[in-house]
Amino acid sequence: MTNKRGWLRIIEATIAILIILSSFLVLYSTQKLDIQNEPNNQVLPALEYVVNNNTLRNEILNNDSSLMFDLEGAINNHIDLNKINYTLKICSLIDNCDPNISEFSGKNNIYSLEKVVMINLTNPDLTNAKRVRIFYWEIH
Repeated sequence: MTNKRGWLRIIEATIAILIILSSFLVLYSTQKLDIQNEPNNQVLPALEYVVNNNTLRNEILNNDSSLMFDLEGAINNHIDLNKINYTLKICSLIDNCDPNISEFSGKNNIYSLEKVVMINLTNPDLTNAKRVRIFYWEIH
């Protein structure tokens, strides 16, 4: 008789633990993270597209006059302009690629990503290499 009570208590405790764990699981699964809206998850693919596009790469390396218009158009197609604003800078590898601080007055949490663009990855010519740097922030 006492053995049955012991097993019954063990089963009751196991069921209670399962109920508590399942309620935590339900609460945790309802808190969805919207990863697609994270700024970095929108800007990084846009920057990758720019440096992998041969036309844009050539414009960057040749300092084409329509460069900024084409770059901004390509980036605008990849990010949500209602949530993220940005500014671009293109500079050589040895130049300082920092922006003017006054551009960011009144903005919180400014992020930066950069990629290097070279003519040929197997035989890189570092004298002609450029950095494409994007500074971005969330719009509130």
